[in-house]
Amino acid sequence: MLYEITAAEDVGIRKAAEARQQNKQIRQISSKRFDRSKTDLEIHLEGMRAEFAAAQLLGAELNWELLVGGDKNRGDITLPDNRTASVKFRQKKGWDFALQSSDPREFKEDIGILVYPHATHFRGLDICRWISRGDFLRLAEVRNYGYGDRLVVSPNFMSPIEELIGQIRLAGSGI
Repeated sequence: MLYEITAAEDVGIRKAAEARQQNKQIRQISSKRFDRSKTDLEIHLEGMRAEFAAAQLLGAELNWELLVGGDKNRGDITLPDNRTASVKFRQKKGWDFALQSSDPREFKEDIGILVYPHATHFRGLDICRWISRGDFLRLAEVRNYGYGDRLVVSPNFMSPIEELIGQIRLAGSGI
């Protein structure tokens, strides 16, 4: 589903990404990356735009506090039903939902959400698929795309985001 970030929202996201980057620079922490051609700030911007768009679409809370040791795997966002989610932005539609390593303990959130750039909207993001932690751990394979072994699952094994939206609405209705 499309979420188009407004210019004003993008200014706020950029400020948060710059603060995150400054926090990491002070502590001499570099970002994990798939694309070595991007700066740490560009990586933060892409990821935080995806997190913001997913949060807006799903009525979720952003978990953007600047913590010294990372986010403590509280998830990128917290859904209205209190499930936590890891949001992964991938540059091209069809790319996998991937962890940063092959360690299954890295996926501590309740669900994973996959976001791609939208093909026709300048600041549009396509929040398209999701998977539970249990399904991810059952279906994931180890792959290496030149950046080390990672646990990945194809978006073909993930559920449409509309299903997650339906679950959230159902939980909110108390039925």
